[in-house]
Amino acid sequence: MERRTCGITLALGLVLLGVLAAVAAGLLFPYAVGAPATLVGVSGDVQRARPHQRPQPLDPQDAVAMRLKAGDSLILAPHSTATVALDLYGGRILLEGPLTFTLVESSRRATLAGHLVTLRRFARDYTLTLEQDGGTASYVFSDADPPLASLAVTVRLPGTSFTPSLPCWSVAFAGDGTPTVREYNCAPSSGG
Repeated sequence: MERRTCGITLALGLVLLGVLAAVAAGLLFPYAVGAPATLVGVSGDVQRARPHQRPQPLDPQDAVAMRLKAGDSLILAPHSTATVALDLYGGRILLEGPLTFTLVESSRRATLAGHLVTLRRFARDYTLTLEQDGGTASYVFSDADPPLASLAVTVRLPGTSFTPSLPCWSVAFAGDGTPTVREYNCAPSSGG
């Protein structure tokens, strides 16, 4: 009986040591946590494509409050629309087809304390990478928290990429497939 008790005690001690080592590593070394987006409105013919899966049509009634994770795409037919809210940043994207929109990366990188505590003294790095091919999209980050200047935002377009310097911008594709980017300053909305 003593041998069994000793083995159990040793195993529990190793598990506890492993947990303490994981917590210590989380406190010392930053790591990234993905931040999903939310599909808050859809009209027309919209499909959702997940990595390595066929696109699935979305019913406008069922699509409200649908979560989008990194790698998910929305495929909008002509004259279809969708609105995406970026949960972590407070930004909104208004999409009008025909286009394909992909949430490539949305994450916050910090130590365990930085992820759990909202104090500004804990360093956090925010990364947002989006991809747009076709159509028109309006990107609104006037209410972003943290502010847009604290985010690493990239919008990938066919053959190029764009990094915004103002809180609002739009990307529209011409009939020949050439994107045009227009940045503009927009005031934060009042009240909520």
